[in-house]
Amino acid sequence: MMDYIKRRFSLGDLQNESTDTIMTRPTLLHSHMNIPSRQSILESKLIPHKDVSRHSIGNILYPNPLSNIAKDVVNQPTGIELTSSQSILKEKSKLLFVIDDEQIDCKYFQGRKIFADYDIHVEQAQFKEINLSAYSHGGIVININVYRNGKHIVGSFCPDFVLVRQYVTDINIDWINIILGMQYGAVPSINSMRALYNFRDKPWIFAELLKIQHRLGAEQFPLISQVYYPNHRKMFISPQFPSVIKIGQAHQGSGKIKIENSRDYHDLRSIISMSKCYSTIEPYINGQCDIYIQKIGNIYKAF
Repeated sequence: MMDYIKRRFSLGDLQNESTDTIMTRPTLLHSHMNIPSRQSILESKLIPHKDVSRHSIGNILYPNPLSNIAKDVVNQPTGIELTSSQSILKEKSKLLFVIDDEQIDCKYFQGRKIFADYDIHVEQAQFKEINLSAYSHGGIVININVYRNGKHIVGSFCPDFVLVRQYVTDINIDWINIILGMQYGAVPSINSMRALYNFRDKPWIFAELLKIQHRLGAEQFPLISQVYYPNHRKMFISPQFPSVIKIGQAHQGSGKIKIENSRDYHDLRSIISMSKCYSTIEPYINGQCDIYIQKIGNIYKAF
């Protein structure tokens, strides 16, 4: 399967495609809308889900190879003549799917090229706006249902790469089923689907850091001391004060409280007993700022 995917999406294979083969995901609006102008098609670049062609094996339906999906849709009548110079789809392009908030504009990819002459086409949506289908022979079909500038847009496409910039889990939110589907479809991504799955809980991340500390030593890799409790029943020993208690899968300060004395601690323990969540306790540090370290390949950035 992996050899097939690599063969279909390799640079050499794309260059050997015939001139009438379209490798970018074609763009059409949903069927209930009128045929738009060429300019509006350039802006939307979406494939209707109903146009994903299928063939049957036994009683199970599977989509045709992903490279044929674009061909099947483009060959359907749209009322617009597409020439080699005016086509809404370029032969040498890759589709990047960004999962992020609507307020974030991925302007850094505009006008950029990869592999020397491949354009980058960007589709963007939030976790709550997407669904997908993943297939055992490789690849996924992303379905999006979004509102942009007062317009309701429904469509489908097959991404070449995924950039995940939203939390997979947060308060009353869990998008792990989407991550499982992308891992199932073997879609390359940053961060990797394996990392997103394993690191959705902060205690798991801290456990990985502890492994590094055990290998390098506490002096080379210092960590803050921390205690983990799966539930409230073992929280009968008061920590040092002041301390910080973090409850469950929370981010950006949510589910976190500072305790000053044993009375605060026992009051909070009773609340944790109602939440049915795990918790961690660590000493309170009065820091002035946070430092984020980013590593991409061999390049480090701190900010």
